[in-house]
Amino acid sequence: MTSNVTDDADFYSGPLSHQTYFIMGVYLTVIALASYIGNGLILFLFMKNKLFRQAHINFFIVNIVVCNIGESLMGFPFGVASHFSYRWTFGDIGCRFYGFICFVCCLASMCTYVAISVYRYISICRPTLLGRLLNGRRIPLVLVVIWVYSLFWATLPFFGWGAYAPEPFKTTCSLAWTDRSPSSISYIISAITFILIIPMTIMMFAYTKILIRTCSQVSGDDWPQENVQLPTGHAKHGVNYIRDIESRTTTVVFVTVALYVIAWSPYTIMSFLSVCGVRIPVEVTPIPTMFAKSNCAYNPIIYFVAHRRFRASLMELFGISSALAAPVTKDTKPCQEEMMIVRRNQTEVEEPS
Repeated sequence: MTSNVTDDADFYSGPLSHQTYFIMGVYLTVIALASYIGNGLILFLFMKNKLFRQAHINFFIVNIVVCNIGESLMGFPFGVASHFSYRWTFGDIGCRFYGFICFVCCLASMCTYVAISVYRYISICRPTLLGRLLNGRRIPLVLVVIWVYSLFWATLPFFGWGAYAPEPFKTTCSLAWTDRSPSSISYIISAITFILIIPMTIMMFAYTKILIRTCSQVSGDDWPQENVQLPTGHAKHGVNYIRDIESRTTTVVFVTVALYVIAWSPYTIMSFLSVCGVRIPVEVTPIPTMFAKSNCAYNPIIYFVAHRRFRASLMELFGISSALAAPVTKDTKPCQEEMMIVRRNQTEVEEPS
């Protein structure tokens, strides 16, 4: 096992001002608390309400929630304590543990977003394959593959390829992207290729196809009628309702994925530039890191704003009338009744809002 991390006190001393570290500590504390509460509520409602467990895509959402909670619970406290101490305070082993936890959770999140993109692509563009490829029995297998793949890449630094080390501002740890050794450079380049470029290419392909298909469905000429069973006299109305749900669900998923990519892109670009030999001022390095950490906190906000059922369940949990969250008008009630008998490849359509 190789690593450029040491237990030398000077090695962990922070080069920034105490005021800067204090601000970062407060910021990370707020993000951690928001992540605990928001993601915890999502996980609680998923376990409490069986309706959330009927839509297969929600199992992917829960996996992302688990990743966020894992990073917040087992990673953020180390960073918060170190920011308020103005230096990394947990030594070599703590640095490796922190780097590993944050990295594996981020990898699992990215892979889950890829799985969601593929799920939406199959659901909209290849609906006849949905029941065979992504049914309730295969979703757990997909999740296992996601974690195995993530653990594979995250454990490689423990076996000599790459390393975990303090970041330049010395209060958090990550991959040693400032290390110029051949091992670290080759690992960073490989990681960027296999856990960023390839996944993003897959997601871009999936959402491009989804966009093309969704646009063609607006005219009503390209909807798979054979996969929708509705009562006589209501087919057109019901198909339009399902099309609207599919469109809104896809939009919500796309926005969530896009925000994740936006959150981590500055950090990835900074890492890549450092590997290429570009010198990054130490005063700048905390900004992409803190920006990326915010992803754990705002996902629950997206779910609350976008998902009517989640919003109604959350308000009911706090004793607020669900009518404020999901009003039922005489125009929407027939649609809701029709949706009770709509089945597309035996997969329930999740209505966001």
